[in-house]
Amino acid sequence: MKNLRYILFILVIFFKTGNVLSDNNLFNVNNIEVVKNSSSNNDILANKAIKKGFKKLINRILLKKDFEEFNKLKFNEIKELVLYYQIAKEGINEKNETVKKYNVIFDKEKLHTLFHKKGIAYSDILKNDLFILPILIENNEVNIYSKNFFYDNWNVGDKSELIEFILPQENIEIIQRINLDFNSILDVDIRTIFEEYSKKNLALILIEKNNQSDAKIFLKTYISQKNINRNIIIKRLDL
Repeated sequence: MKNLRYILFILVIFFKTGNVLSDNNLFNVNNIEVVKNSSSNNDILANKAIKKGFKKLINRILLKKDFEEFNKLKFNEIKELVLYYQIAKEGINEKNETVKKYNVIFDKEKLHTLFHKKGIAYSDILKNDLFILPILIENNEVNIYSKNFFYDNWNVGDKSELIEFILPQENIEIIQRINLDFNSILDVDIRTIFEEYSKKNLALILIEKNNQSDAKIFLKTYISQKNINRNIIIKRLDL
């Protein structure tokens, strides 16, 4: 299980901090509702909206342990991260209170710099589901669904707070596609293997156990219409 957690960790890191995805909408927090009263001027209301917006943003993209640290950030530091804000509308809520709704747009580059300095990784996947199929190669045998420790145990125990891993159910057509193209699988468009999920975020992981001490891992992914591949070596692979 230790090595499985290590692979999960690699995948989570793989999809963070601008290496793979970048969607400016991720840093827009819209329809932040602030109650207006007689003592609230425009600056006070805007500042409240910025505070609430920042809290929503970091809750969306950070792990819980990192959220607690950044939730304590001073307001003047938070305000420096704002690109601009706008009043969306003003009206009456269900409690008959006068409210203003704000859209707050945070500066992607400043946030990236801040997180990088503190060694914090963030998720910039808006649709954070990942269809994933780990394949174990051992003793020259390709194990897709059966005799595959990684497929059987992928969602057992620790789970990522940033990515929901979805393993496809056993499917004879997927087996046939993989077996047919296996010798050249590193060159195959991953979407042809997962035809049923071709519009989803996809990952194919080849885990080749070479000997008693290490394994070669190849990540072949299609994320937000981008193909990204990586090679990794893991020492002391215990199955």
